[in-house]
Amino acid sequence: MKRVDKLRKYNNYTVMLLIFGVFVSAFYCLNHMYALESKIKKLVLLDQSLFNTSSLLDEETNTFKVEKVSKLDLEREIYNFQKLEDNYIAFTTTDAENNDVICTLNLSKDTLKEDGSEVVPSDKNKLGIDNLNVLYKVKGSSIGKYNVSEDGKKIIFFDPESSLFDNGNVYLYDVDGKKLTQMQEKSYINLIIGNNKYIGINDEYLFVKNLDSGKIDNLKSTKDIISSNSNTSSKNKGKYNLLLSANKEYACLIALIPDGDEVLSHIYQINLENEEISEEAIQGSINKVVNLLDGNFIFSGQIEGENGIFIYNIQTKNYKNLVQGNISDVDITDDNKRISYIDTNNDGSSKIHVGSFDKDKIMSDTVIYNDPKYGLHTMWSNDGNKLYYFSFYDSGTRIYGFSLNG
Repeated sequence: MKRVDKLRKYNNYTVMLLIFGVFVSAFYCLNHMYALESKIKKLVLLDQSLFNTSSLLDEETNTFKVEKVSKLDLEREIYNFQKLEDNYIAFTTTDAENNDVICTLNLSKDTLKEDGSEVVPSDKNKLGIDNLNVLYKVKGSSIGKYNVSEDGKKIIFFDPESSLFDNGNVYLYDVDGKKLTQMQEKSYINLIIGNNKYIGINDEYLFVKNLDSGKIDNLKSTKDIISSNSNTSSKNKGKYNLLLSANKEYACLIALIPDGDEVLSHIYQINLENEEISEEAIQGSINKVVNLLDGNFIFSGQIEGENGIFIYNIQTKNYKNLVQGNISDVDITDDNKRISYIDTNNDGSSKIHVGSFDKDKIMSDTVIYNDPKYGLHTMWSNDGNKLYYFSFYDSGTRIYGFSLNG
């Protein structure tokens, strides 16, 4: 009898140990599954109050995810953006006395809130003009098209309505020395190259000037650029865009020239080493232009009645449509791996797109923000991991920073 009782006792212990073993095994199994799920998918919550209109898309995307949204409010509207080195941008705005100023701002600093749950509550938290780095101020005047050197040390601009200077003059400003120099030549658009020379165009020539020696090389007659029998001033006849290739081997002048009821975009490619010029004309208007590392460029506009984003091959002088739509802005990362653009519908609503860029095609096109209001344009950070979006907001400018993965 005692032997039977002992066996029963041992059997009870055995059952308890088995139950405990099953419980422990199940616990570790569930823990492993949870950890695996955490590695596969990370849920990020964004505060919808960061946005004036609709929130980010609810639909899932396989490639691009918005991990974080930051924002910065500036108390004034800003224009004429230029991307500088180290995540600095240059832009024009006005101060409290309505003087035009050229400023710089470091977008990578902590002035952009990285906490998605925090909302700037009032205008007193807007970044004022006193908090910006002012490069140059024109008292009681206006600044026309300007260009900043890569090192941020020189600014060249056309002053079209100055009450202090004669109309049509060009000025070079030394940021460190705070010295303003009036150029002898006139120019309606200017592009600083290599920090020591610039390309300009006036009623007579497309030219290059060495800022150290003062030597001017006239590259092409403006009459040949506009029309061989035109007596109309070039500043009123055409609209110009100057850009430097990513490899810095050539500059491009893009001139939008009316031709009867049509508009032709003339592309002049200037070899900066031998100063030879090649020319091509495209039926339509070229708007925002962005350089590619292979020497080609992409642009938004309307070509032969088709709206969208196009890629232009410098060597073959052919173009290809990448995206159809009313594209108001386009930008690409420095490594040419990511692209962004703003697509506006006929009803005025817009969407911000990001995608992967591969030579001559856009893949994994993803909408990251629906219906942004009063948008100006997008700009990628230097490392390509953040996209900045600029919009007008309550007589000021709001800058969103979208941190992306994928």
